[in-house]
Amino acid sequence: MPRFTYSARQPDGRTVTGEQEAASEYEALRILQQQGFIVTRVQEGKLSELPTNLNNVRRHKRIRSRDMIMYIRQMATLLSSNVPLLRALDVIRSQTESQHLADVMEKMASDIRAGATFKDAMGRHPRVFPVLWSFLIDAGEVSGKLPLVLEQLALYVETSQRIKTKFITAMFYPAILTLVASGAVSVFLLFVIPIFKNLFDSFGAKLPLLTRMVIATSDGLRHYFIFVLLVGFAVGFFLNRFVRTPSGRATADRLVLRVPFVGAFFKDIILARVASSLYILIKSGVNILRGLEITAKSSGNIVFEDALLRVRDEVQHGRPIAVSLAKHPIFPGMLVQMVMIGEESGRLEELLARVAAYYEEQVDVFVNRLSTVLEPLILVVMGGIVGVLVIAMFLPIFRLSSVIR
Repeated sequence: MPRFTYSARQPDGRTVTGEQEAASEYEALRILQQQGFIVTRVQEGKLSELPTNLNNVRRHKRIRSRDMIMYIRQMATLLSSNVPLLRALDVIRSQTESQHLADVMEKMASDIRAGATFKDAMGRHPRVFPVLWSFLIDAGEVSGKLPLVLEQLALYVETSQRIKTKFITAMFYPAILTLVASGAVSVFLLFVIPIFKNLFDSFGAKLPLLTRMVIATSDGLRHYFIFVLLVGFAVGFFLNRFVRTPSGRATADRLVLRVPFVGAFFKDIILARVASSLYILIKSGVNILRGLEITAKSSGNIVFEDALLRVRDEVQHGRPIAVSLAKHPIFPGMLVQMVMIGEESGRLEELLARVAAYYEEQVDVFVNRLSTVLEPLILVVMGGIVGVLVIAMFLPIFRLSSVIR
């Protein structure tokens, strides 16, 4: 009977290696799992026939959202099929289109072979894997439900990406429209207005106020065009640096939520993320206190993060979640009521899933309305600007007869 070399972790976390006799690699894996081992590698067997040719994949350098979705979805599928973790990483690494992600997975495999857990190996790459992922992986490893946790995480990532893609798609045409219209106005100010100015100067007549204002704008833009660009770049650079600081991020997060119309949209996105994160964490076996802390850190907004951490502290002192949420106006009444019903009925997971679905639907409705409203609004605004420029240039021409007399 063939012998198989394996690496595995015991329930107490210690790494062990050894040999196991079995008819096949799957049989060896089954025997080891029955003994309570968490298998990370089986050296011989049928699984070696899985494709691992890296040269057949055309790769790009950066990591796209699609690469992350495929990674987590394939990992869930392979682990649910009892494929050892290291073998799953090897297979996914061979198929990913991202060179960066392939390199990260190779480092993760090396760390796991050295005795690290899947969660620790993933946590060493915080710029690639969000903090929520690491905690969910840890909960899945401890509870023995890692494939199920990965399936839930894949659904969460796919939903978030769908909302993001829909928003980008909805904004694409208005952005192109704004760019083209702005270019047309800039050409008019930089090249057309000076021609009219020379014409008006030859008449020597006093120009209307609107015409003088437009000509002054054109002169300023032509003479200080480079300066305006440099100032714009400088302002953008320093704003970007400021937002990266803790105080700058807090200021930006608070301002975003206060912007009329747009603030409600971002609030719905964050509420959907909060409800989804907390639902997945509780379903994965994470206790509510730890779940609230992780959800706060993954909310993406300092206002919600501070509020959720205060809620965590109050729940730690024995207060119900709903009562703690109700003390913070940032959480709407519907969310508080659903959490209260979930706590009283023992169906908190189910109610959180419904809350997440509700706010995801609200985001979809907002995006549809936004694309419907923005397009005609941009046309009206840019048409008005062009109309003002045209009127400003033709007003003196209407007075040409009096000038000529």
